Amino acid sequence: MLKHNFALLCIIQIFAVLLIIGGTTKAYAFERSISVYVYDGTRTLMAEERLFVRLRNGLGKEVFSGYIRGPVIRFTRLPFHDNSSDNYTVNVSAIKYRSAGVAGVKVMKVGDTKAAIMLLARESAYDFSNAQWRILKLQKPEFIRILSAGAANENDAELRFYTLLRQTPDSAACLLNILAALESFRADELAAPLSYLQELTWDATMAPDRFYGYVRKEFVDAVVEAQKRKVFGKVAFPSIEHKGATRSFRELSFTQGNLQITFHEGTSKLIDGQHCIRVEFDIDYYRDLLSHLFQEVIPNTVTNRSTDPQKVYRLRWTASINHGRVFVPSFSLVTRLTSGFARARNSIQRDQFIVERKNKPASILPPWKWKIRRLE
Repeated sequence: MLKHNFALLCIIQIFAVLLIIGGTTKAYAFERSISVYVYDGTRTLMAEERLFVRLRNGLGKEVFSGYIRGPVIRFTRLPFHDNSSDNYTVNVSAIKYRSAGVAGVKVMKVGDTKAAIMLLARESAYDFSNAQWRILKLQKPEFIRILSAGAANENDAELRFYTLLRQTPDSAACLLNILAALESFRADELAAPLSYLQELTWDATMAPDRFYGYVRKEFVDAVVEAQKRKVFGKVAFPSIEHKGATRSFRELSFTQGNLQITFHEGTSKLIDGQHCIRVEFDIDYYRDLLSHLFQEVIPNTVTNRSTDPQKVYRLRWTASINHGRVFVPSFSLVTRLTSGFARARNSIQRDQFIVERKNKPASILPPWKWKIRRLE
């Protein structure tokens, strides 16, 4: 009898252990999740909105499609296969906002994967409040040094910068996007790239998709060293897309929103006793060549448009925050203020720095007018 009781007790203990293991496994399954945080153009979480969300796994199979209340979306009990199907793509859209998404959101065996998406209002205006000269002097003195270079005095430099903000806000946004991107590199990637930039070219070449300037010639060596560390990749035949270019390097940090640095070593200038060469900065939508060619270069060529600095802002910020990087341009994007009442709700000082973009109507150019080369 004692032996039977002992055997029964052993069986009960075995079942108890199995139940505990099963419960733990189930708990781990519940912990496998993806949390998506939806931000607006001010880089803050959106107000509660009804969002249409699609979730697809790495094989392209739709896992979820429907409406959810934002701004935080959580998908739980996701399967784990330890292969490419664990890389999810999330697409989000909302009324009066441009759709956006993020790819490569990898679900973990245990735990929660966090991802961020930025939705921009269809009618967006620039808020340059943080680009005020006095704020930049306090927070970003290196920006002030660069913006002041070549001006007769600080007042002229300030006036020149404010004229850019008011008259060509897309070009100003491009400039601030690129300066913020340069500022975001870690020391082990590309140390203090802003310190090499000696002067900007303040003419028609300061465009919505790029700007030119002069850097100390040592910057070429610094970028070449960064290329050896796989921070940049060398672009083949750079003069095809950038007239007069001798060397060009594209950042490899993200799949979207990477900086491109193009050197025009045939043009040089002596600045404060230092030998400087001409440089061209721009940020591309996509890293891979085919996407860059067919989704950016060719459409821009055919429609006579340039890369949109608002889209660059969204792509670079989304890629940065999802990779633990910092990207904080000195502007944000707000919903365009269309009514007098809406404008009155803002302080007069802040309203002076909210600038609506001057939209250029899209038009399909005949082939003989396509500019295959980017003219300076």
